[in-house]
Amino acid sequence: MKIAVVGAGIAGLAAASKLHKKGHDVYVYESSKEIGGHVKTVSIPSSSNDRPDILELGVFMHDPVAIHPTMCRLAKEFGITSQPFSLTTTVEQEKSHIFWTTCQKIPRFLASYPTLSEYCLHSKMGFDALKNGWQSFSHLIELSRFFRAIKNDKNCYGNISVQEALNQNLFSQKFINGWLLPQMFCWWGVPKLYAMQCSLKLVVDSIAKVAKYPQYIFPNGWNQLIKAIACSLPQNNIYLNTEVQAISRSPKAVEVTTKSGKTNYGAVIFATPPSITRKILKDKDLNEERILNSFQTTTTEVYLHKDTSWLPKRQKKAIINLISNERGDFCTFWCGGLLKGRPDLFISWGDQLQHLPKNSLVLSKGSFERTLPTMSYLSSCKEIQKIQGNGNIWHAGAHVHALKENETPSLWHENALLSGFLVSNQEV
Repeated sequence: MKIAVVGAGIAGLAAASKLHKKGHDVYVYESSKEIGGHVKTVSIPSSSNDRPDILELGVFMHDPVAIHPTMCRLAKEFGITSQPFSLTTTVEQEKSHIFWTTCQKIPRFLASYPTLSEYCLHSKMGFDALKNGWQSFSHLIELSRFFRAIKNDKNCYGNISVQEALNQNLFSQKFINGWLLPQMFCWWGVPKLYAMQCSLKLVVDSIAKVAKYPQYIFPNGWNQLIKAIACSLPQNNIYLNTEVQAISRSPKAVEVTTKSGKTNYGAVIFATPPSITRKILKDKDLNEERILNSFQTTTTEVYLHKDTSWLPKRQKKAIINLISNERGDFCTFWCGGLLKGRPDLFISWGDQLQHLPKNSLVLSKGSFERTLPTMSYLSSCKEIQKIQGNGNIWHAGAHVHALKENETPSLWHENALLSGFLVSNQEV
């Protein structure tokens, strides 16, 4: 069968690769100039050696135990090496007066106060968290209690939103503003506009897994994995810089319209965010319209730069810096903290920022359309199976639940990869 795949992220390439190996004639459409989707590896000329420095504008870490087991097994089969690293965090919230970092060691005397020091001792949170006044001190107590709970798997808060957790006094407003919302914005790009409607279960389950297990990177770039998956496809069948404008169905074929014209296929697989699928899929039935509209998405703009004013002012810089000040709420990722020898460059993204990094100091930019972990996502990512195959239209991506039935739905790359494999095994 002649099949079109729209989107060359990990889900689309996984589906295309499997279908090609089954003997189908597969064509991949990608609107950007390169494959990868949320993987965007960039090479920066190095000042110290002949090899360029490898940096990630998009996803940068993975967990081979709890979050990405299938993906990591696949990477190993391709001979792609992984390397562990120590994830550090600094939080600076000027209005709420919360300041702490995991980059400094704990004074020995704290070891005798386990209720206050347990999280500190495990994460090397600095003594600064205790010396910055009552706001940081009380925040530390609640944060320590939260991490003890998820460490002991006492994180079954039920199928509720962040707002409902606040209403039920599971967390204080200070904890939500000072920890939970910055984490949600860091990992999923969730703006404050949608944050309180997000699934507490999905967020806490993900944080628990990251907290429990070592995290890894691909030192030679995430794009190694993407290229390895795509290498089995005929390269002439991957159309880059080719935006699909419309897809419509007839009894005999599925028509794909691009700027170059119209082409008929036996089936089409959408490996795009629901917002893009909604836009280009024509003649949707009521069920398709309802399910696709139930997802919420956002666009995250990221900047690779060397503007040091986007770092913490009072604390040591960490790999992840969660900052709230006169600019707004933003995250700054320190590339130089990831591995020894990496350049002292930074990646920043923010929510309704008043200012952006100085143009003269910006080296590269990226834009990512992301599905949000809202309450409706929890049900819709499973319900989308009801419309699989309608008029020979199929769906893959992080918004299509492909983990085990009893597992918490996930927006990580593991789920996207498995969704591609899953759709390729259907009667396409």
